[in-house]
Amino acid sequence: MGERALDGIAQARRGRTPRLSVEMIVDAALDALSEQSGDPLSLGAIARTLGVTPMALYTYFNSRDDLIQAVAERLMSDFPAGDEAQLPQVRIHDWAFRMRRHLLRRPQLLGMLSWEGGHSSSAWLERSVEVMRALEELGYTGSELARMTLRIWHRVMSAINVEIASKGKSGQIASDDLEKLTPDTRERVLRLHQVSGREDFYEDLMEFEVSSMIDTIRRQN
Repeated sequence: MGERALDGIAQARRGRTPRLSVEMIVDAALDALSEQSGDPLSLGAIARTLGVTPMALYTYFNSRDDLIQAVAERLMSDFPAGDEAQLPQVRIHDWAFRMRRHLLRRPQLLGMLSWEGGHSSSAWLERSVEVMRALEELGYTGSELARMTLRIWHRVMSAINVEIASKGKSGQIASDDLEKLTPDTRERVLRLHQVSGREDFYEDLMEFEVSSMIDTIRRQN
């Protein structure tokens, strides 16, 4: 947490009302996210960290949605830019792997890309619209442009989500569960686990997903 956020907590403990800032509140929100293990962002948890009431946060943010947008912007602020000089297909491939690396470092972002009420992270959209621009250069327009953009977004983000959800799990099926399978099914499942148990499995999976989509784009063009 930043020094100003820590100073605010110290003031609260001494009985003084802490002077807040947008930066302090975002710092506290990031701390709360790391402690909540995937739970939605809680204004109460943020306020408790800062030693204030939840209503005090509304002096700096018009709504919880504005606060989530600010937190997502902070988490996306160092997302690396792509190389506009590259071919469109290469830029799409590069975006997918940059997004994977970024979200693996900041998995709390996954729960902040969209939330109740139809809200979406402006920060994520600003850094993902490059896929749409690349497709436009390839001649996509109208509904075909929208469909292909959404297809790429959904498949890339789904693959990242599966990878993050698998962290800390062995990826191996328990021996007693294997025994419950028929010999034919067991043999096939074991073959799958030989592949999914490799260290580079998820990187290979992303490569497969992105390459398949780019092959489709090439055939359509």
